[in-house]
This record gives sequence, structure tokens and C-alpha cells, in this order.
Amino acid sequence: MSKERRQLSEAFERTIRWYPPWNEREHMIIRCGGYPNVPLLGTQGTINYNLELVSQQVGFSMIRAPLEEVMIPFVLHGLEAHRGEYHRKIQHTWNNIIRKRVAWRTKICGISPSYRIWLENRVKLDQEIQGYEVQETLKIRELENTLEQMKAEQGALKRMLETASEEICLLRQLNDEIKKRA
Repeated sequence: MSKERRQLSEAFERTIRWYPPWNEREHMIIRCGGYPNVPLLGTQGTINYNLELVSQQVGFSMIRAPLEEVMIPFVLHGLEAHRGEYHRKIQHTWNNIIRKRVAWRTKICGISPSYRIWLENRVKLDQEIQGYEVQETLKIRELENTLEQMKAEQGALKRMLETASEEICLLRQLNDEIKKRA
């Protein structure tokens, strides 16, 4: 029997390295100040990343559904993120990071049944929201097209009104000249 076959036949779940060694973590951020997620300042604004999802990315299973407060996105666009109160709060938050050693959960492949149910419900909800957003986008485009048509009609009506006003003015001048001659 070859060396590789023997190693495979003797392997069991605990001896297999399911995740690459470069992805091993000694400590993991579990909380960042008062924020449920970790806020990140970028050149184009601010966004956050979810700590529950990070733990899954490095090989820990999702034991339970994430809390609703963790799923709320925190996004600031443009310079709003780099001014005032949010910027100071985020800087202060990065001085108050709470870390734990990675051994707080065992690494396994897969997810728990309760998390699977939550995920399926979340996907259904997201699909419903996307359907609604698509309908809203189509309505917005339709309304924008209608608005453009009405603006074009308004311009044409303004030109007609100006032409009619000029004609009335000319007719009044002619009428005044006729009255003077008579």
C-alpha cells in the first residue's frame, strides 16, 4: 500500500486540516467598542463587517442565527464618514477592541440546524426584498420617462404660448394703426 493511501485510510476528522494554515488565528475580534459590528473607515466612506461571518470564514461553525442588531448595515457614503461625530466614535472604538483566543469554539465543517433554518428564511426574505426593489426601480424609470415627456410637452406648450402672445401683440399694433387712420 502506498504512503498516500495509508495516510488516507488512517485519517479521521480530527487529523485532517480542513482549512489552510495561513488562515489560522490566535486571537479573534469579538466586539469593537459599542458597535455590534466592526466599523471600517475607507476613502469612499464607512462600512462594517459582521464578526459572526468572519468566525465562519476562519473555520468555526455557525452555532446559532446572528442577532438582528448585528445584521443591520452601517454605511456612510463620501466625506460624511470623515467628518464630525461618526469619525471620532469610530476612532475611539478602534481603541476599545475586545479579543478572545481562538479556542473558544472547536473548528468543524458545516452549520447547525437552527442556523440553516435562519439562513433559509433570510434568503427568502432577501429574494422578496429584491423583487420589491426591482419593481420599485421599474416604477422609478417609468416615472422618470413620464417626467421627461411632460417636460418636453411643457417646452412645446411654452413655445406655442410665446408665439400666440407675439401674434396677439402684432394684431393689437395693426388694430391701433387702423384706428389711427380711420
